[in-house]
Amino acid sequence: MKKVLLSSIISVVILVVVAGGFIYYQYYRNESTNLYEAIPSDVAWVISVDPTTGDLNRLARTGFFNNHDSIDVLDNWYHSLISLDSAVARNQSLRKIFKTYPLVVSGHVTGPNTFSELFYLRLNNGNPDGEADQLVKGLVGKKMTKTTRNYNGTEIREIRLDSATTFTWSVSKGVFIGSFTPYLVEDALRQQKYIKSTSPAVKLMGFVDTNKKNLVIGIHYNGFHKWVMTQLNTLSGIKLEPLQRVGEWS
Repeated sequence: MKKVLLSSIISVVILVVVAGGFIYYQYYRNESTNLYEAIPSDVAWVISVDPTTGDLNRLARTGFFNNHDSIDVLDNWYHSLISLDSAVARNQSLRKIFKTYPLVVSGHVTGPNTFSELFYLRLNNGNPDGEADQLVKGLVGKKMTKTTRNYNGTEIREIRLDSATTFTWSVSKGVFIGSFTPYLVEDALRQQKYIKSTSPAVKLMGFVDTNKKNLVIGIHYNGFHKWVMTQLNTLSGIKLEPLQRVGEWS
C-alpha cells in the first residue's frame, strides 16, 4: 500500500513539474522576448536613444529638421522630439524609468502624406503595468481618464489628449508599446506574437545592444522610400523606389 501511495505521489510530482515547465515555456519564457520582435515589418526607420542624455534635443536641432515648419509631418515630429526631451528633463520618475534600457522608436507610413511612430521600452519594474501607467502620466504631464479594451487576449489602454488625439499603449511580454496611432499598437502586438514572421528589425538587435547608451539610427530601405515620400510633393514626379535596392539596413 505504501509503495502504491509513494508511486502515486511521485507521479503527481512529475506531472506538476512537467505542467510547470510547459507553462513556463509557453508564457514566462517569452517574457524575455526582445522588443525588436514587436516592430512591424513595414518599418521605415528605427531610433534607439537614452532620453536622459539630451540626444533627442540634439537630433531635433540637426539640419534634417531645417525648415520643419513648412512641412506638417516634419514639424509634428520635430515638436514631439522637443516635448519628449523636455518631459524627461523635468521629471525624475521618467529619468528613473529610462535608467536601464533605451527608448526605441520606429517610423511607419500611415497614409499618402502621413507617418506615425511606435514607442517601445523594456520595462524593469516588478509591476510593468504600473510602470507603464507612470511612464504615460509623466509624458502627458497630467492625470487623465484611461479606457481599456481587449485585443487578442492583451489589454490595450487609451487616453484622449484632445478631440483629435489619442495615445494608445499596451504592455506585452515585458515590453511597453505605445503610439498616437491606435492600429500601429495592434500591428506591433500581432508582430510580436506571430513567430512565423520575424521582424526585420531583429537584425539591429546585436548592434544596438552594444551601443545601449548611444544614439543609434537605423534606416530600413524597404520602407524608407515611402516615408520620404510623405514629406515631398508627390506631384513633382520624384521617384524614390530605387532606394529599396540599396540594401536592407544602414
